[in-house]
Amino acid sequence: MKFPVKALLSLATMKKSPSKNESFMGFHPKYGYWGTPNFQKTFYFAEYSKEILISHDQFGNRAIKNNSYKQTSKPTILFLGGSHTWGAGLENHETYPAIVQEKTSYNCLNFGQCSVGLDQMIIVLVDQIKKIQPKHVVIEMHPWVVHRVLRKSAIGFPKPYFKIEEDKISLENISSLNRIKLFRKLLSKYATFEKELEEYFAEIYTSKSDIDKNHDPLFMVWNQNYYRDMYRIIQFLLQTAKNLCEENQANLLILLGPTQQELEFRPKVVNFIDPRIPRVRLREMLNSEKISYLDLESEFESAVNVENKGMYSDGHINQSGHRLFANSIIEKVT
Repeated sequence: MKFPVKALLSLATMKKSPSKNESFMGFHPKYGYWGTPNFQKTFYFAEYSKEILISHDQFGNRAIKNNSYKQTSKPTILFLGGSHTWGAGLENHETYPAIVQEKTSYNCLNFGQCSVGLDQMIIVLVDQIKKIQPKHVVIEMHPWVVHRVLRKSAIGFPKPYFKIEEDKISLENISSLNRIKLFRKLLSKYATFEKELEEYFAEIYTSKSDIDKNHDPLFMVWNQNYYRDMYRIIQFLLQTAKNLCEENQANLLILLGPTQQELEFRPKVVNFIDPRIPRVRLREMLNSEKISYLDLESEFESAVNVENKGMYSDGHINQSGHRLFANSIIEKVT
């Protein structure tokens, strides 16, 4: 067994390689990172072969025309999610929260952000639900990124995370020193190294030379003890979301979107890897907690030959996929 020298070198070598995200994503003192407020710029995204105008409102969220964060005569839907909800590869008006607002009498707020996990979504929900008083809270979960709750850092920013100590779940907030760019870069590098080291000792190999995009080591050892805490944290977060919504008279809806791996794998199980496992586990939790959800896997499977399966080649849902999301939500909430 080789020691993960690559991880050590990445910690020691602070290469300057700013990503495209750095301009429209920035430091947030509570969530770790968030969209840059009042941002507007057109970028060319090679992965989508097109220019995309990214426009954020005063809160750093993807702007939706004529919506409001204040109390209105229209009932509000608060959307939380990752890059599917934020709208990777799409203009603001093409995102499913914007489509829902356009087609209904709802006031829609898009709190989706790239790379966030369920843990950050629930922290945002705690902050926002009393202020916004939504009628519905829709949380989009991409089943293959459930492991984000184990991360202490993402896209170069340290993030808050939940941990289990002495059989109790607690929140570890980020340090105020993260305001200093050099400090958060060093801390982020260390957090990444620490995770890789833990995975190494759990015999989870993440070297790109050993795996390809469809053979995520997470699912080769899905039932391993290493991931037991992850399941507990996810269930705790779902329980927290349910309780918050009940206390604030809001209807909670979990949206289980498609995954590229599930749609592409034929047959369903390849080399002992079953890409459906995270979806199965999430459904089990949602059923046990009696939380309402929409599982859109079958809708995307039936559209497998339409507009590239409703998603881009990188796994993000395209305009057709967002319309499918929107129509499914509208049918559920109207």
